[in-house]
Amino acid sequence: MAGVRGIVEGFHGEPWSHEARLQVLALAARHGFDTYVYAPKDEPKHRTRWRELYDGEEAARFRELGQAAAAAGIRLVYSVHPGLDMRFSDGDDFHALSGKVAQMRGFGFDGAMLSFDDTAPTLGEIDARRFRGEPGAAHAYLANWLHREQQTIREPFHLMLVPTECCGTVASPYLAALDDLLNAEIDVVWMGPAVLCERITAAEARAFARCVGRRPVLWDNYPVNDCNPRRLFLGPVTGRAADLPQALAGVLVNSMRQARASLVPLLTYAAYLRDPVRYEPEAALRAAVAEVGGPAAASLERLVSFQRQSHLDPRRQPAARLMERLSSAAAAGGAVPEQVEAELSALEGLPDALAGAAVAGLADEVAAWGVKLARAAALVRGALTGGDRAALTVQLGDLRADATEIGEPLLALAGSLLRAEPARVGHG
Repeated sequence: MAGVRGIVEGFHGEPWSHEARLQVLALAARHGFDTYVYAPKDEPKHRTRWRELYDGEEAARFRELGQAAAAAGIRLVYSVHPGLDMRFSDGDDFHALSGKVAQMRGFGFDGAMLSFDDTAPTLGEIDARRFRGEPGAAHAYLANWLHREQQTIREPFHLMLVPTECCGTVASPYLAALDDLLNAEIDVVWMGPAVLCERITAAEARAFARCVGRRPVLWDNYPVNDCNPRRLFLGPVTGRAADLPQALAGVLVNSMRQARASLVPLLTYAAYLRDPVRYEPEAALRAAVAEVGGPAAASLERLVSFQRQSHLDPRRQPAARLMERLSSAAAAGGAVPEQVEAELSALEGLPDALAGAAVAGLADEVAAWGVKLARAAALVRGALTGGDRAALTVQLGDLRADATEIGEPLLALAGSLLRAEPARVGHG
C-alpha cells in the first residue's frame, strides 16, 4: 500500500456514528486522503468478539459505507484485533479470522489490518512451544497465512500488521522475527518513537525500517484524544519533518472521538502531506477552520484558540491575545473596552453560533466545550463589571468542578478579580 494517505478511527471510546463516518469520508477524499481504516478499539466485533460476523443493521451500514467510499475514491481497510485471545495453533481461529475478513471484503473493504497493539507480547503454552516462545514469529505466521488465504479468494488483497512493539526505534527479537519471517508484501505499522510524539523525524523512521526490513506505515496518534477525552486537540499538525514521508510507505492519521471536530486538524495534515516542504501550519489551520466552520468560521476559530494545546505544542498559551486584552482591562478598571466587550459577547454566543457550521453536527460534538467557554466568558464579564461577588464565586466553583478542560485562563482571571478589593473591580 505504498504512498497511502489515510485516516484511522482507532481510539478507545464510543465509535463514530454512521452519519459522521460518511461525512468524514466525503470531506477527506476532497483533500487527498485515499484510505479509511475502521479500527475503533471499543467496538466489540473488532476486538473482544472478533470471531463474530456482522449481521442485520451492522452489515447494512458497512455496505453503505463501502458504496460511499467507492464513489469518493477511498480505499476501506478493516482492522481486526485478535490479540487478546488468539490461539496460533488452532485452525478454527485461523478460519474464523479469514471468514471475518472475507465478510468485510464483501461489504467493500479491499484491505485489512491485523492489529496486535495494546496486547501483552506473550503466548500460551502450546503456541510457545510451536513458535519457540517468540510472539513475533507467531504474528508473522498468522499474517502470512491470512495474506495467502485472502489472495486465493480474490486479488489484489492488501494487508497491514500492527505489531505489539509498534513504537520506538530499537531492534528486538520480536521485530527481528518480523524482519526474518513476514511476507515482504505486508506493510508494518509504526506509531513513531513513542505513542504520543511531539516530533517525528525521517531518521527515526529509517531506524525502525531497519528493524523490520521495510519502510513502515506511520500511524500518527495526533489528533486522537482518548489519552485525555476532556480536551479537544484542534491545532494544526506540527513537528513532522519535511522529509519524513520519503522514509515511509504511508501515513495513517488517528482521529478524535469527535469525528467532525477531527476534520480541523485532519485537513491541516492533508496540507502537510500535499507539500511537506512548504507546509505552513498556521495557514493550513486558517483554511481548515474556514472550510469546516463556513458561516460559523469566526466562532470555530475562537473555540480552536482555547483548544490548541496538545503533546505537539504543550507550551502554547490558550487564546493568548484575548487574555492579554482582558488582563489589561482588569488592571485598568473602569468601563470594559468595546473590543473586549465584543469578544466576551462572541464567546457567550458561541454554542448557538456553531450550529451554523458548514459541517453539520459539529456543534453537538463540541457542545460541552462551547457551553463551558460561554459560561466562563459570562463569569469574566460579571467580575469585570462588579456583579454579585457571592453569586459569581458560586459560579466559579461550579465551572471549576466541570471536568471539561477549556477556559482555564478565563476562570483564573475571574478568580483573581473576585479575590481583589471591590474598589479595584471596574463598574461598566
